[in-house]
Amino acid sequence: MDCGDGIVYFSASAGGDAGGLCQRKNKGVTRASRYHLVNEGMKSAFPEIIFRGGVNLEDGAKYRSSEFDMFIPVEETTSSLLFGQLGFRDHDSSSFDGRTYVNVGVGYRQEVNGWLLGVNTFLDADIRYSHLRGGIGGEVYKDSLAFSGNYYFPLTGWKTSAVHELHDERPAYGFDLRTKGTLPDFPWFSGELTYEQYYGDKVDLLGNGTLSRNPRAAGAALVWNPVPLLEVRAGYRDAGNGGSQAEGGLRVNYSFGTPLHEQLDYRNVGAPSNTTNRRAFVDRNYDIVMAYREQASKIRITAMPVSGLSGTLVTLMATVDSRYPIEKVEWSGDAELLAGLQLQGVWAAALSFHNFR
Repeated sequence: MDCGDGIVYFSASAGGDAGGLCQRKNKGVTRASRYHLVNEGMKSAFPEIIFRGGVNLEDGAKYRSSEFDMFIPVEETTSSLLFGQLGFRDHDSSSFDGRTYVNVGVGYRQEVNGWLLGVNTFLDADIRYSHLRGGIGGEVYKDSLAFSGNYYFPLTGWKTSAVHELHDERPAYGFDLRTKGTLPDFPWFSGELTYEQYYGDKVDLLGNGTLSRNPRAAGAALVWNPVPLLEVRAGYRDAGNGGSQAEGGLRVNYSFGTPLHEQLDYRNVGAPSNTTNRRAFVDRNYDIVMAYREQASKIRITAMPVSGLSGTLVTLMATVDSRYPIEKVEWSGDAELLAGLQLQGVWAAALSFHNFR
C-alpha cells in the first residue's frame, strides 16, 4: 500500500488497520515538517538569535531557580547593534518567596575608539504578586574586560505583603556595579566581581527572607566554559546582616545560525572581543529585590451608651478591633464621673452614678 512517500506492506489479517497506519505515518511526517519549518523560519527571521537557559543552585546542591533568556539582534551596522532581550525566571519557595519574573529590555551598543559602549533599559515584572520595576544600565567593554552599572527603581507602589505579615512591600531602589574578566590564554575561564546597594528600612537583598536596613553585598564568581554551548558557574555573595549565599549554576547558550557541532567543540571557545561582546547578554540583577515596611496600626474602639439614675451601678464594656495586641486601656471622661469608675479586667469597668448637684 502506498502512503505517499513510501510503500507499506501488511498481511491480510492486518489489512483492516492499514488506513490507520498510513494516517499515523502521515501525521508524524506532518508534525516533523511543521517543526522543521518553524526552526528554519526562526533561523531565517533571526539568524543571530541566542537562547540562554539554566538552573541555579544554592549552598552546593539545593535548587534555587531556573531561567530562560533570549537575545535578539534587531539592527546592526559595522560598528553598532540595536538589540532586544526577553527573559523568564521561576524561583523555589525558599528563594525570593517563590516569585516568578518576566524581564523585557532593549539596548544599544556602539564601538568608539576601540571601546564598546552600551546603554539599556529594562522592565521587570513580578507575575505572582503584580509588581513592576524599571532599570537603566550602562556598559563598557574592552575585549576581555567588561564593566557595567545598573540602577533599579519601583514602578508600582506599596501593597499588602502576602509573605511578611503586617507589612507592605514594593520593589526597592538600588544599584549595582559589575566587572568581568577573561585571560586571553585561558578563554575557558573567567571571573566576575559585583557590588550591590539597595535602600530601605527593611530590604531582602538576597531573597532569603532576612530584612536589613540599606543592605549592601559584595560577590565573586568563577565561570567555566568547556564548550561554547555550556557554562558552569560557582560564586559567593556576602550581604553582611542580610546573610550570605553560595551559588552554583549550569547554563546552556544556544545560537541559531551556528551548527550544533561547532557549539560543542572546545576549540571554538575563544577570548571575548568587542565583536563577540556585541551579542553578550546584559549583566544585571534580573530578580526584583523587595523593600518592606510595617503597616500602620489600625484600632477601632466601640462602646454602647449607658444611662442610669444616681446611686446605681452600670457596666461599661468596650470592643476593640486591632491587628496588634492591646497592652493597656485607659478610660477618659468627666472627672466627676470617673470618680465612680471601678475597673473590672482590661475591657470592662463598673461605673457608680453619684448624686450630682
